[in-house]
Amino acid sequence: MLTKNLSTQVFFNFKPLSYPDFGDNSYMIKKVKKKKTAKPKKRVTERRKQERKYSALSGKTYINRDLSWLEFNTRVLNEAIDSRTPLLERLRFCDIFRSNNDEFFQKRIGVILKRIHEHQEANKYDELSYQQVLELSQKKVLTLIAQFSKNFEKSIISELEKNGIKLVQWSEISSAEKKFLTDYFKRNIFPILTPLAVDEGHPFPFLSNLSCSIGVKLRKPRAKNSYFARVKIPADIDQWIALRPNNKYKHRYITVHDVIRNNLGALFSGMIIEATTIFRVTRNAAIEDDYDDEYEDLMERVTDDIRERKFAPVVRFEFESNPDSWIINFLQ
Repeated sequence: MLTKNLSTQVFFNFKPLSYPDFGDNSYMIKKVKKKKTAKPKKRVTERRKQERKYSALSGKTYINRDLSWLEFNTRVLNEAIDSRTPLLERLRFCDIFRSNNDEFFQKRIGVILKRIHEHQEANKYDELSYQQVLELSQKKVLTLIAQFSKNFEKSIISELEKNGIKLVQWSEISSAEKKFLTDYFKRNIFPILTPLAVDEGHPFPFLSNLSCSIGVKLRKPRAKNSYFARVKIPADIDQWIALRPNNKYKHRYITVHDVIRNNLGALFSGMIIEATTIFRVTRNAAIEDDYDDEYEDLMERVTDDIRERKFAPVVRFEFESNPDSWIINFLQ
């Protein structure tokens, strides 16, 4: 599965107290003189001394917003890992964790990369440079993904199987089921697929944000040179296909990725398919708040930013485990 191999925000706003603005009517406030009394000396406890010392430390008062966002996602992942959570709820938390990761890369990593490119100074509150934030975020994300993969493979899948739910692969099904899935592919999936090959006359195809694709390494018979083709996996169809139950499992499912990958011969007739790799890209979707005077209307600026998201820079490139090196090098 792609999700197990792919590489919210809690931010405390410290606002000063607001006071009413009396303006010219301040004369209406009656002034009362208070008697001066000797104030008792406050006893400074050891805890208060530590709090003052902590607050005085530079860069220790505030938590970085991006690292805090990842800490929130850590708690979401903990709910998915916790065996006390009901099984289907654990799957929901897995999906929330994946969605939060996508949002983090779309909304925050793009901004960080832009500020690094512009050589902007460190945040004055936490004193972490944007390069440091990027490195710490990468380290944290990779750690979370490793925990997610380990939990999904060793815990959730086994629990699903204990409850009669089996996630199967193409190599595990019978020849009769392969024939059924091939017929299903021809009827329901093949008509909406658009394979795009890359050569001298056809430029590299556009990769939309969060779109999952299959990279295909092709070769003509009796030819030495290989070609690259991309098959986009439709997002508007069921991503899991149900199979008939057997003696051991009441519910059996196979991914649509696996079905398309094993029926690519129908798309590339007469070509030799040498290798395939599933991959996905994430594009920057952040809207900066540093609007200049070029736009008099804020709505116009936001509308233009949303329109430009489609062609925004790629901030993340994900691919399955054990990918084909030729395809990865071509994509990079």
